[in-house]
Amino acid sequence: MLQFRRTIFDQNEEPVMWKSDNQPPPLPFQLQGNVMMKQFDKFIPVYLEICPERLYKRVSSNQVVFCSLAKCRLKKFTFYEQSLPHYNYGITIQQRDQQEIFLIDSADEFKKWFLLFKRYCVLDKFKQKFKVLNKSKMEDPIFGQCYYNCIHIYNKQLLVVMFKQGDKQSSQIEVIFEQCSSALIMFFNELYEDDTNIYIVYNHYQGLDMRSWIKENSQNLEERLVAQIMFNLLTAISHMHSRGVFHRDIKLDSILIQSQLPSILLINFCYSETYIEQTNYKKCGTPGFIAPEIFKTKLYTPKVDMFSLGCLFYVLYYGKIPFSGQSQEEILQKNEVGVVDYQIQKQLCRKVSSSGINLLKALLNIDPEQRLSAQQALQHHWFIKMGTKQEARFHKNIIKGKSLSTIIENSVDITHSIQCQIPSNTFIEDKVDKEFTADNLKDRLQKFNSIQLKPSKHRHQYYQ
Repeated sequence: MLQFRRTIFDQNEEPVMWKSDNQPPPLPFQLQGNVMMKQFDKFIPVYLEICPERLYKRVSSNQVVFCSLAKCRLKKFTFYEQSLPHYNYGITIQQRDQQEIFLIDSADEFKKWFLLFKRYCVLDKFKQKFKVLNKSKMEDPIFGQCYYNCIHIYNKQLLVVMFKQGDKQSSQIEVIFEQCSSALIMFFNELYEDDTNIYIVYNHYQGLDMRSWIKENSQNLEERLVAQIMFNLLTAISHMHSRGVFHRDIKLDSILIQSQLPSILLINFCYSETYIEQTNYKKCGTPGFIAPEIFKTKLYTPKVDMFSLGCLFYVLYYGKIPFSGQSQEEILQKNEVGVVDYQIQKQLCRKVSSSGINLLKALLNIDPEQRLSAQQALQHHWFIKMGTKQEARFHKNIIKGKSLSTIIENSVDITHSIQCQIPSNTFIEDKVDKEFTADNLKDRLQKFNSIQLKPSKHRHQYYQ
C-alpha cells in the first residue's frame, strides 16, 4: 500500500469511503468510462463518472455510489502484470486508511483521468514541483496567508500560489474554489498540502487591477461602459453566491482588467468563505468598502458583497470612494455609519443617469434586508436602458455559434437551408442538387452560379 498522510480537508469521521446517493448524478459528467479497479487481490472492470468534487461508481444498472474527492489524496504510478499487459498506468486515491487503485490502458486516457483527479484531490510534494520567484502580496497576519509568483519546475508555467497556514478553518477552502468555476472568476488549478501549509495554485493572468487602471487612465468613462463592467461583476457574484460562496473583500484591487474594459476578472479570494446560515464570521474587508453590518455583528450574509460592489460602482461614477477621510480611522468611522453623498460635482463618468443612481442607492442601502441581491440587481432597468443585457445575450449567442470547421463538417445542414430559401422550381432544384453533388469546389461554384432566378413581377410593379 502506498503511504499517505491524512488531509486537513477530511475532518469528519466517516466509516466508509463510498456512499450511496438517492439522487441521480448531476449532468453533464466531465469524464466517464471503463477502467480496471482493484478488488481484494484482483482487478475487475468498473464504470466511473467524474463531476465536480465527486467520483461516481456504478455498482449495478440502478445503483450508484460516490466518493468525495476533496477528502482524498492522490498518487500516480506505473504498473505491469502479465495478466493485464495493456494496463500500464495507475491512479491511487486514499481517504484515511481506505484506498482505491485504478488501472487505465492508454496514455491519452490516463492523462484525461489524472488531470481531473488533480483538479479535485489534495496533492503533495509542492516544494519539489514549484520554484518560488517572488512575493506578490504582503502577508496577512490575521488569516495567515500570502501570495507568491511561482514557476512549475517541469513545464515552466508561471502561476500564482497562495500559501495558507493549515488549520480547521481552512478545511472549506478547496470547496470554495471548485464551486466557483466561471469565465469571470480567477481559475483555481490545484491544491497542495504539507505538514504546515496549504498551497492554492491559480492561473497567472496578465493585466492591471482596476485601481492601477484608474490611476493610469484619467479620461472619463462612458456610462454604457460602466454598465457593462457592473453587469459582468454582478454575473460573477451571482454565480459565486448561487454556489454558497461569498467574497468578503470586493474592492478595486479585486478586479483584474485582462485586455481592455469591460473584460474583467474577479480575483483575490483570500477572505472568501462558504455561507452557512446563523454562522459567526470574522470581521474583515478593506476600509471604505466594508458593509456597515460587519461592524455590528458576526452573523452577516453574502449581502456584504453587494455593499462592497456598490462602493466600487460609486468610484466608477464619481472617481472617489464613498467614505473618504484623512486617516484610516476616519474612513472606518464614516464607513460604519454608511451615509453616502450623491451630490458630488466631480465625476469620473461622463454622464450619470437617474436609473444608474437608483441602482447605486439600492446597492449601498445600509439595511441588508432591503439591499438588492446580485440576481435582483441583474434585472435592474438600468441595464435594459444601457443595452447591456442585449449585448451580453448577443456575445453569448456568438460563443454558442458554430465554427467554420463545424459548418464544413455538417454541410448537409447548409444544403437544406439553401434549398429552403430557393423558390419552388424544378429546374432550379435540379441545379442545386447537381451543385451539391459536384466533385470539387470549382465545379460546385460554376454550377451554382449558372442558376438563373426570374425576377418577381410583383417587385417590379412595386418599384414602378
